[in-house]
Amino acid sequence: MKQQDLSRAMTGPESEKSGSNTSPLMRRRDRRLACLLLLLLLLLLLLLLLLLLLLLLVLLLLLLLLLVLLLLLLASQLPYHCCSPPARLWHARL
Repeated sequence: MKQQDLSRAMTGPESEKSGSNTSPLMRRRDRRLACLLLLLLLLLLLLLLLLLLLLLLVLLLLLLLLLVLLLLLLASQLPYHCCSPPARLWHARL
């Protein structure tokens, strides 16, 4: 009896380390935990991708705003004869 207890005590931690002594329920729980961690990682990657797309959209909108401002600046530098007829008449009155 004491010999069995001694052999169990000596082989217990080693068999737990190797995983041969784990029950199927523990292995199933470990698989579920691994799947949940993988799902969480995928969700974080998706969130990062969405943030990158949002940043790209903001940069494109800023570029469009810069282009519009540049066009307005160029349009303000045009001579008066390119303006609409009422503006030309108003300029002639001055």
